Amino acid sequence: MKQLHHNHIRNVRLKHRSSRGYGVLQLTIAVLLLSVLGLLFANVTTMYLARNYNIQVCMNAAIAGAQAATSGADENQVAHVVEQTVSQSSYGGFFVNPPELHGLAFHKIDGANCLVVNTVIETRVPAPILVPYGDRLEEGKVFFSKTCVITLGNQKSKKV
Repeated sequence: MKQLHHNHIRNVRLKHRSSRGYGVLQLTIAVLLLSVLGLLFANVTTMYLARNYNIQVCMNAAIAGAQAATSGADENQVAHVVEQTVSQSSYGGFFVNPPELHGLAFHKIDGANCLVVNTVIETRVPAPILVPYGDRLEEGKVFFSKTCVITLGNQKSKKV
């Protein structure tokens, strides 16, 4: 009877030891998955903030330019207002660079005078390897472009 009891205790100990190995493996896998998810979340958040910031800067610059144009400013003055709006609203950081004015034009669209403003923002992602086609990224940078078209006069904006 003592022999049977002794074998039972040894079997329990062996089972306990082997389950401890699985616990470390599970913990390691969980930490790796959480790390990857954390980096993915950081990528998505950084790109989302940069994209939305670029949209806001483009819209603000287009509205400021349209207001200057409708108040009688010439094209050079409008261009200066748009450039100032972009440069004053810009902040720089490690991950999100300041937006840049990429294009400014006056066009007639459907017979209406329009102001076209294009801004570009450059952002670095924390983990470029997790970005689709990340191997094509230049130094882990992602670029977002926004073009805003605003009709001069009634200031209805169109997103392109």
